[in-house]
Amino acid sequence: MVIEYMRARRVEVYCMQETWLGGSGVYCNKGYTIIYANEDGVCRGGVGIVLSPAATRAWDATGR
Repeated sequence: MVIEYMRARRVEVYCMQETWLGGSGVYCNKGYTIIYANEDGVCRGGVGIVLSPAATRAWDATGR
């Protein structure tokens, strides 16, 4: 849903709170990079950032 929203509205970076994902990580979906962070073993709260492919390239250019 978030990626489709970003595509439709040409959003480059989308920030989220209360992701409810445990732990931390980075993964890609449909060319978009999802970065999330939370305490280990906790599945409430948490934050996340979704980067468009263009924003991901910019992030890569700076060395991540």
